[in-house]
Amino acid sequence: MSEQQPPRRSAEHGLRIATISGVPVYLGKGWGLIALVLIAWYGSQIHTWAPGLGASAYLVAAAGAVILLASVLVHEAAHAVAARRFGYPVERVVANLWGGHTAYNPTTATPGRSAVIAVVGPLANLVVGFLCWLALPQVNQPVGYGLLWAAAYANLFVGVFNLLPGLPLDGGFLVDAVVWKATGRRSSGLIAAGWSGRLVTVAVVFWFLVKPFLEGDPPSLFALVWLAFLGALLWFGASQAIASGHASHRLAQVSVRDVARPAILVSGMLPLAEAVRRGAEFGGSAVVVVLDPAGQPRGVLDTRPAEGFSAEQLWNVPSSAFVLAQPEGWILDTHPEHPTELTTVLSRMATTSATFIALRAPSGQVTGVVLADDVERALS
Repeated sequence: MSEQQPPRRSAEHGLRIATISGVPVYLGKGWGLIALVLIAWYGSQIHTWAPGLGASAYLVAAAGAVILLASVLVHEAAHAVAARRFGYPVERVVANLWGGHTAYNPTTATPGRSAVIAVVGPLANLVVGFLCWLALPQVNQPVGYGLLWAAAYANLFVGVFNLLPGLPLDGGFLVDAVVWKATGRRSSGLIAAGWSGRLVTVAVVFWFLVKPFLEGDPPSLFALVWLAFLGALLWFGASQAIASGHASHRLAQVSVRDVARPAILVSGMLPLAEAVRRGAEFGGSAVVVVLDPAGQPRGVLDTRPAEGFSAEQLWNVPSSAFVLAQPEGWILDTHPEHPTELTTVLSRMATTSATFIALRAPSGQVTGVVLADDVERALS
Protein backbone atom coordinates (compact mmCIF):
# COMPACT_ATOMS: atom_id res chain seq x y z
CA MET A 1 0.00 0.00 0.00
CA SER A 2 1.41 3.37 -1.01
CA GLU A 3 0.80 6.61 0.81
CA GLN A 4 1.40 9.56 -1.49
CA GLN A 5 3.17 12.62 -0.08
CA PRO A 6 4.00 15.99 -1.65
CA PRO A 7 7.18 15.57 -3.71
CA ARG A 8 10.22 17.04 -2.00
CA ARG A 9 13.91 17.20 -2.73
CA SER A 10 16.50 15.14 -0.95
CA ALA A 11 20.01 16.46 -1.54
CA GLU A 12 21.38 12.96 -1.23
CA HIS A 13 18.84 10.65 -2.88
CA GLY A 14 16.84 12.80 -5.31
CA LEU A 15 13.10 13.50 -5.51
CA ARG A 16 10.90 11.77 -2.95
CA ILE A 17 7.75 10.60 -4.73
CA ALA A 18 6.03 8.23 -2.30
CA THR A 19 6.18 6.20 0.88
CA ILE A 20 5.53 2.45 0.90
CA SER A 21 4.77 1.09 4.37
CA GLY A 22 6.87 3.84 5.91
CA VAL A 23 9.76 3.40 3.45
CA PRO A 24 10.55 6.53 1.38
CA VAL A 25 10.76 6.08 -2.40
CA TYR A 26 13.02 8.38 -4.39
CA LEU A 27 13.67 9.19 -8.03
CA GLY A 28 17.44 9.43 -8.33
CA LYS A 29 19.03 12.52 -9.80
CA GLY A 30 20.04 10.68 -12.97
CA TRP A 31 16.65 9.14 -13.70
CA GLY A 32 15.36 12.19 -15.58
CA LEU A 33 18.34 12.03 -17.94
CA ILE A 34 17.90 8.35 -18.72
CA ALA A 35 14.15 8.90 -19.20
CA LEU A 36 14.79 11.64 -21.79
CA VAL A 37 17.25 9.42 -23.66
CA LEU A 38 14.76 6.53 -23.69
CA ILE A 39 11.90 8.76 -24.82
CA ALA A 40 13.99 10.19 -27.68
CA TRP A 41 15.17 6.76 -28.86
CA TYR A 42 11.95 4.83 -28.30
CA GLY A 43 9.87 7.66 -29.76
CA SER A 44 11.88 7.64 -32.98
CA GLN A 45 11.42 3.86 -33.21
CA ILE A 46 7.66 4.15 -32.71
CA HIS A 47 7.48 6.93 -35.29
CA THR A 48 9.19 4.62 -37.78
CA TRP A 49 6.82 1.73 -37.04
CA ALA A 50 3.68 3.85 -36.89
CA PRO A 51 4.20 7.14 -38.79
CA GLY A 52 0.52 7.95 -38.42
CA LEU A 53 1.00 8.75 -34.74
CA GLY A 54 3.10 11.81 -35.50
CA ALA A 55 4.33 13.64 -32.40
CA SER A 56 2.11 11.40 -30.28
CA ALA A 57 4.76 8.71 -30.72
CA TYR A 58 6.83 10.51 -28.11
CA LEU A 59 3.90 10.55 -25.68
CA VAL A 60 3.70 6.78 -26.10
CA ALA A 61 7.47 6.63 -25.54
CA ALA A 62 7.04 8.65 -22.34
CA ALA A 63 4.46 6.13 -21.18
CA GLY A 64 7.02 3.41 -21.94
CA ALA A 65 9.56 5.19 -19.71
CA VAL A 66 7.00 5.25 -16.90
CA ILE A 67 6.41 1.52 -17.44
CA LEU A 68 10.15 0.92 -17.08
CA LEU A 69 10.13 2.95 -13.86
CA ALA A 70 7.21 0.87 -12.58
CA SER A 71 9.14 -2.32 -13.40
CA VAL A 72 12.13 -1.08 -11.39
CA LEU A 73 9.89 -0.15 -8.45
CA VAL A 74 8.18 -3.57 -8.53
CA HIS A 75 11.63 -5.14 -8.38
CA GLU A 76 12.83 -2.97 -5.49
CA ALA A 77 9.54 -3.23 -3.60
CA ALA A 78 9.94 -7.01 -3.58
CA HIS A 79 13.42 -6.62 -2.06
CA ALA A 80 12.07 -4.20 0.55
CA VAL A 81 9.15 -6.46 1.53
CA ALA A 82 11.43 -9.49 1.91
CA ALA A 83 13.95 -7.51 3.98
CA ARG A 84 11.21 -6.28 6.30
CA ARG A 85 9.82 -9.79 6.65
CA PHE A 86 13.19 -10.77 8.10
CA GLY A 87 13.02 -7.82 10.49
CA TYR A 88 15.63 -5.71 8.73
CA PRO A 89 15.16 -1.92 8.89
CA VAL A 90 14.60 -0.66 5.32
CA GLU A 91 15.86 2.89 4.90
CA ARG A 92 14.82 3.76 1.34
CA VAL A 93 14.04 2.62 -2.20
CA VAL A 94 15.69 4.54 -5.04
CA ALA A 95 15.10 4.38 -8.80
CA ASN A 96 18.21 5.85 -10.37
CA LEU A 97 20.36 6.07 -13.47
CA TRP A 98 21.47 2.41 -13.34
CA GLY A 99 18.12 0.91 -12.34
CA GLY A 100 17.52 1.07 -8.61
CA HIS A 101 18.48 -0.14 -5.19
CA THR A 102 16.93 -0.88 -1.82
CA ALA A 103 18.94 0.22 1.20
CA TYR A 104 18.42 -1.88 4.30
CA ASN A 105 20.41 -2.85 7.39
CA PRO A 106 20.91 -6.66 7.56
CA THR A 107 21.27 -6.86 11.32
CA THR A 108 21.22 -10.70 11.38
CA ALA A 109 22.37 -11.59 7.90
CA THR A 110 22.64 -15.23 6.86
CA PRO A 111 23.32 -16.83 3.46
CA GLY A 112 19.73 -18.06 3.22
CA ARG A 113 18.18 -14.70 4.02
CA SER A 114 20.52 -12.92 1.64
CA ALA A 115 19.56 -15.33 -1.15
CA VAL A 116 15.82 -14.88 -0.55
CA ILE A 117 16.04 -11.08 -0.55
CA ALA A 118 18.09 -11.20 -3.75
CA VAL A 119 15.89 -13.58 -5.72
CA VAL A 120 12.47 -12.06 -4.95
CA GLY A 121 13.21 -8.95 -7.02
CA PRO A 122 13.79 -10.73 -10.35
CA LEU A 123 10.99 -13.21 -9.59
CA ALA A 124 8.51 -10.35 -9.09
CA ASN A 125 9.46 -8.94 -12.51
CA LEU A 126 9.17 -12.34 -14.17
CA VAL A 127 5.68 -12.86 -12.73
CA VAL A 128 4.49 -9.41 -13.85
CA GLY A 129 6.09 -9.83 -17.27
CA PHE A 130 4.52 -13.25 -17.77
CA LEU A 131 1.05 -11.95 -16.81
CA CYS A 132 1.40 -9.05 -19.26
CA TRP A 133 2.50 -11.49 -21.96
CA LEU A 134 -0.57 -13.66 -21.37
CA ALA A 135 -2.83 -10.59 -21.63
CA LEU A 136 -1.44 -9.47 -25.01
CA PRO A 137 -3.92 -11.47 -27.17
CA GLN A 138 -6.80 -9.74 -25.38
CA VAL A 139 -5.74 -6.24 -26.52
CA ASN A 140 -6.67 -5.12 -30.03
CA GLN A 141 -5.90 -1.40 -29.84
CA PRO A 142 -2.38 -0.76 -31.32
CA VAL A 143 -1.15 1.75 -28.76
CA GLY A 144 -2.48 -0.28 -25.85
CA TYR A 145 -0.95 -3.42 -27.33
CA GLY A 146 2.40 -1.67 -27.71
CA LEU A 147 2.42 -0.44 -24.12
CA LEU A 148 1.43 -3.83 -22.76
CA TRP A 149 4.13 -5.42 -24.89
CA ALA A 150 6.61 -2.88 -23.47
CA ALA A 151 5.52 -3.79 -19.93
CA ALA A 152 5.97 -7.49 -20.65
CA TYR A 153 9.35 -6.99 -22.29
CA ALA A 154 10.65 -4.57 -19.61
CA ASN A 155 9.72 -6.85 -16.72
CA LEU A 156 10.99 -10.02 -18.39
CA PHE A 157 14.26 -8.35 -19.35
CA VAL A 158 14.81 -6.82 -15.88
CA GLY A 159 14.03 -10.18 -14.27
CA VAL A 160 16.28 -12.31 -16.49
CA PHE A 161 19.15 -9.81 -16.63
CA ASN A 162 19.27 -9.43 -12.85
CA LEU A 163 19.57 -13.20 -12.44
CA LEU A 164 22.93 -13.24 -14.23
CA PRO A 165 25.42 -14.74 -11.74
CA GLY A 166 27.63 -11.83 -10.82
CA LEU A 167 27.63 -8.81 -8.54
CA PRO A 168 26.29 -6.13 -8.56
CA LEU A 169 23.31 -8.03 -10.05
CA ASP A 170 20.94 -10.04 -7.87
CA GLY A 171 22.27 -13.27 -9.33
CA GLY A 172 25.62 -12.26 -7.88
CA PHE A 173 24.12 -12.19 -4.41
CA LEU A 174 22.99 -15.77 -5.01
CA VAL A 175 26.59 -16.71 -5.88
CA ASP A 176 27.71 -14.83 -2.78
CA ALA A 177 25.21 -16.74 -0.61
CA VAL A 178 26.25 -20.15 -1.98
CA VAL A 179 29.98 -19.54 -1.45
CA TRP A 180 29.30 -17.91 1.93
CA LYS A 181 27.33 -20.99 3.02
CA ALA A 182 29.97 -23.41 1.73
CA THR A 183 32.98 -21.64 3.26
CA GLY A 184 31.39 -19.96 6.27
CA ARG A 185 33.03 -16.69 5.24
CA ARG A 186 31.10 -13.77 3.75
CA SER A 187 34.34 -12.32 2.44
CA SER A 188 34.88 -15.38 0.21
CA GLY A 189 31.35 -15.04 -1.14
CA LEU A 190 31.84 -11.38 -2.04
CA ILE A 191 35.17 -12.02 -3.75
CA ALA A 192 33.79 -14.97 -5.75
CA ALA A 193 30.66 -13.05 -6.77
CA GLY A 194 32.77 -10.04 -7.72
CA TRP A 195 34.98 -12.06 -10.06
CA SER A 196 31.88 -13.72 -11.43
CA GLY A 197 30.50 -10.23 -12.07
CA ARG A 198 33.57 -9.34 -14.08
CA LEU A 199 33.10 -12.47 -16.20
CA VAL A 200 29.43 -11.54 -16.71
CA THR A 201 30.50 -8.06 -17.84
CA VAL A 202 32.90 -9.54 -20.40
CA ALA A 203 30.18 -11.95 -21.61
CA VAL A 204 27.62 -9.12 -21.98
CA VAL A 205 30.06 -6.99 -23.97
CA PHE A 206 30.96 -9.94 -26.19
CA TRP A 207 27.33 -10.91 -26.84
CA PHE A 208 26.01 -7.43 -27.60
CA LEU A 209 29.11 -5.85 -29.17
CA VAL A 210 31.78 -8.27 -30.40
CA LYS A 211 29.39 -10.93 -31.72
CA PRO A 212 27.36 -8.49 -33.91
CA PHE A 213 30.60 -7.11 -35.37
CA LEU A 214 31.82 -10.61 -36.20
CA GLU A 215 28.48 -11.34 -37.90
CA GLY A 216 28.67 -8.16 -39.97
CA ASP A 217 25.83 -6.42 -38.14
CA PRO A 218 27.49 -3.71 -35.99
CA PRO A 219 25.28 -2.10 -33.33
CA SER A 220 24.04 1.47 -33.62
CA LEU A 221 25.78 4.42 -31.96
CA PHE A 222 23.02 4.51 -29.33
CA ALA A 223 23.57 0.82 -28.54
CA LEU A 224 27.34 1.37 -28.30
CA VAL A 225 26.96 4.26 -25.83
CA TRP A 226 24.40 2.34 -23.79
CA LEU A 227 26.56 -0.79 -23.72
CA ALA A 228 29.64 1.19 -22.69
CA PHE A 229 27.68 2.78 -19.85
CA LEU A 230 26.20 -0.54 -18.71
CA GLY A 231 29.54 -2.35 -18.96
CA ALA A 232 31.27 0.34 -16.89
CA LEU A 233 28.62 0.11 -14.18
CA LEU A 234 28.81 -3.68 -14.03
CA TRP A 235 32.61 -3.71 -13.93
CA PHE A 236 32.70 -1.01 -11.25
CA GLY A 237 30.13 -2.85 -9.11
CA ALA A 238 32.00 -6.14 -9.44
CA SER A 239 35.28 -4.44 -8.50
CA GLN A 240 33.64 -2.87 -5.47
CA ALA A 241 32.43 -6.31 -4.36
CA ILE A 242 35.96 -7.73 -4.62
CA ALA A 243 37.38 -4.81 -2.64
CA SER A 244 34.61 -5.18 -0.05
CA GLY A 245 35.37 -8.90 0.25
CA HIS A 246 39.05 -8.25 0.90
CA ALA A 247 38.15 -5.55 3.44
CA SER A 248 35.73 -7.94 5.13
CA HIS A 249 38.50 -10.54 5.31
CA ARG A 250 40.75 -8.02 7.05
CA LEU A 251 37.92 -7.15 9.46
CA ALA A 252 37.59 -10.81 10.37
CA GLN A 253 41.18 -10.76 11.63
CA VAL A 254 40.32 -8.11 14.24
CA SER A 255 37.88 -8.87 17.07
CA VAL A 256 35.80 -6.38 19.02
CA ARG A 257 37.77 -7.42 22.12
CA ASP A 258 40.96 -6.20 20.40
CA VAL A 259 39.67 -2.64 19.99
CA ALA A 260 37.19 -2.16 22.86
CA ARG A 261 38.28 0.10 25.70
CA PRO A 262 37.18 -0.38 29.30
CA ALA A 263 34.14 1.67 30.29
CA ILE A 264 34.17 3.64 33.57
CA LEU A 265 30.60 4.45 34.61
CA VAL A 266 30.08 7.65 36.59
CA SER A 267 27.04 9.59 37.73
CA GLY A 268 26.41 12.90 36.01
CA MET A 269 26.46 14.55 39.45
CA LEU A 270 29.99 13.32 40.18
CA PRO A 271 32.56 16.17 40.23
CA LEU A 272 34.51 16.41 37.03
CA ALA A 273 37.84 16.06 38.87
CA GLU A 274 36.79 12.71 40.36
CA ALA A 275 35.53 11.41 36.99
CA VAL A 276 38.85 12.32 35.39
CA ARG A 277 40.74 10.64 38.24
CA ARG A 278 38.80 7.40 37.80
CA GLY A 279 39.43 7.38 34.08
CA ALA A 280 43.16 8.00 34.64
CA GLU A 281 43.43 4.83 36.75
CA PHE A 282 43.53 2.89 33.47
CA GLY A 283 46.40 4.94 32.11
CA GLY A 284 44.17 6.93 29.80
CA SER A 285 42.93 3.88 27.91
CA ALA A 286 39.45 3.85 29.47
CA VAL A 287 36.41 5.79 28.34
CA VAL A 288 34.33 7.50 31.01
CA VAL A 289 30.61 6.98 30.36
CA VAL A 290 28.33 9.48 32.10
CA LEU A 291 24.99 8.20 33.40
CA ASP A 292 21.76 10.21 33.59
CA PRO A 293 19.65 10.39 36.80
CA ALA A 294 17.89 7.15 35.78
CA GLY A 295 21.22 5.34 35.55
CA GLN A 296 21.20 5.09 31.75
CA PRO A 297 24.26 5.97 29.61
CA ARG A 298 23.93 9.55 28.41
CA GLY A 299 27.25 9.93 26.59
CA VAL A 300 31.01 9.94 27.09
CA LEU A 301 33.03 12.42 29.11
CA ASP A 302 34.77 15.10 27.07
CA THR A 303 37.21 17.18 29.15
CA ARG A 304 38.53 19.31 26.33
CA PRO A 305 36.23 22.27 27.11
CA ALA A 306 37.56 22.22 30.69
CA GLU A 307 41.17 22.83 29.69
CA GLY A 308 42.49 25.77 31.68
CA PHE A 309 40.15 25.19 34.63
CA SER A 310 41.72 25.34 38.08
CA ALA A 311 41.76 22.28 40.36
CA GLU A 312 39.11 23.88 42.54
CA GLN A 313 36.85 24.53 39.57
CA LEU A 314 37.15 20.91 38.44
CA TRP A 315 35.80 19.80 41.83
CA ASN A 316 32.87 22.22 41.62
CA VAL A 317 31.68 21.29 38.14
CA PRO A 318 29.50 18.16 37.61
CA SER A 319 30.47 15.61 34.98
CA SER A 320 27.09 16.09 33.28
CA ALA A 321 28.31 19.51 32.07
CA PHE A 322 30.96 17.85 29.88
CA VAL A 323 29.07 15.05 28.17
CA LEU A 324 29.74 14.34 24.51
CA ALA A 325 26.25 13.15 23.60
CA GLN A 326 25.91 10.35 21.05
CA PRO A 327 23.02 9.74 18.64
CA GLU A 328 20.29 7.22 19.36
CA GLY A 329 21.48 3.69 18.72
CA TRP A 330 25.04 4.21 19.99
CA ILE A 331 24.54 1.46 22.58
CA LEU A 332 24.94 -2.05 21.16
CA ASP A 333 23.61 -5.03 23.13
CA THR A 334 25.99 -7.99 23.30
CA HIS A 335 25.63 -11.60 24.37
CA PRO A 336 28.42 -13.86 25.67
CA GLU A 337 27.21 -16.86 23.66
CA HIS A 338 27.22 -14.88 20.39
CA PRO A 339 30.40 -12.77 20.18
CA THR A 340 29.79 -9.40 18.53
CA GLU A 341 31.55 -9.06 15.18
CA LEU A 342 33.46 -5.93 14.28
CA THR A 343 31.39 -5.59 11.12
CA THR A 344 28.30 -5.23 13.34
CA VAL A 345 29.95 -2.40 15.25
CA LEU A 346 31.00 -0.65 12.02
CA SER A 347 27.50 -1.06 10.61
CA ARG A 348 26.04 0.56 13.72
CA MET A 349 28.53 3.43 13.41
CA ALA A 350 27.56 3.93 9.78
CA THR A 351 23.80 3.91 10.39
CA THR A 352 23.90 6.17 13.48
CA SER A 353 26.89 8.40 12.60
CA ALA A 354 28.21 7.67 16.10
CA THR A 355 31.95 7.95 16.81
CA PHE A 356 31.61 5.80 19.94
CA ILE A 357 29.75 2.50 20.28
CA ALA A 358 29.02 1.37 23.83
CA LEU A 359 28.86 -2.40 24.41
CA ARG A 360 26.08 -3.32 26.84
CA ALA A 361 26.06 -6.72 28.57
CA PRO A 362 22.84 -8.71 29.22
CA SER A 363 22.93 -7.34 32.79
CA GLY A 364 22.25 -3.89 31.33
CA GLN A 365 25.67 -2.50 32.24
CA VAL A 366 28.00 -0.94 29.68
CA THR A 367 31.28 -2.87 29.83
CA GLY A 368 33.27 -1.39 26.98
CA VAL A 369 33.41 1.31 24.32
CA VAL A 370 34.66 1.07 20.74
CA LEU A 371 36.11 4.21 19.15
CA ALA A 372 36.11 4.71 15.38
CA ASP A 373 39.75 5.89 15.50
CA ASP A 374 40.82 2.72 17.31
CA VAL A 375 39.15 0.54 14.68
CA GLU A 376 40.87 2.44 11.89
CA ARG A 377 44.27 2.05 13.55
CA ALA A 378 43.71 -1.67 14.15
CA LEU A 379 42.81 -2.27 10.51
CA SER A 380 45.75 -0.26 9.19
